[in-house]
Amino acid sequence: MKKGFEIAADLTEVAVKSLLLNGIAKDIPYVGTLLKVWNLNDSIRDRMFASKVMRFFESLSDVKGKEREKMSNKIKYSNQDDLNNITDKILFCIESITDIDKSEFIANLFIAYTYEKITESEFRRCTDIIKISFLDDLKNYVMTNLDSYCNEQELQRNKVIALINTPLFAPFRDDIFLGRVGDTDNLGEQLFKETDIGHRFKIAFQFGKEKREVENS
Repeated sequence: MKKGFEIAADLTEVAVKSLLLNGIAKDIPYVGTLLKVWNLNDSIRDRMFASKVMRFFESLSDVKGKEREKMSNKIKYSNQDDLNNITDKILFCIESITDIDKSEFIANLFIAYTYEKITESEFRRCTDIIKISFLDDLKNYVMTNLDSYCNEQELQRNKVIALINTPLFAPFRDDIFLGRVGDTDNLGEQLFKETDIGHRFKIAFQFGKEKREVENS
């Protein structure tokens, strides 16, 4: 797979508009407006933004066959106010991210939203998490099954320790509970647990990923 700067260098206005006019992209609000005002020039910033938008829509295009038709219909009949809010959030987030692969994370979450696996509010909260988190940490997080509560050593072992300062985790301290379950090793120790939005983030990511892969295996 090409790196971000290579993709940006290859982009042409025709290529971008061709992608936006086809598939699921055309059902999303503002795409028509985006086509009218799009003016790719030679600035790296503009081309990098275009490459991140391209990756987002290319990821949506991985949804094939009947699933693509079903998803398009769900987008068309979604609450338009919520969909407009989400489109705003997507564009703002894509503009600010520094890793092109984060566009795939956003696409997976958007797929989950269209299938009502997460709410509009949860989607917006999840995109904020994507924006502030290091990409490698997020990749580790969505692939990791953690215990109900974890100490720092376990988080370090799973390479997600940096995420304790995000909404994905919350401090956990309940010595009475730990004593009741017989976990005396962690008594008095600072522990962490996944939050509800952390669980929703994982569910949404995996759902979107599976929808993209269902007819591509």
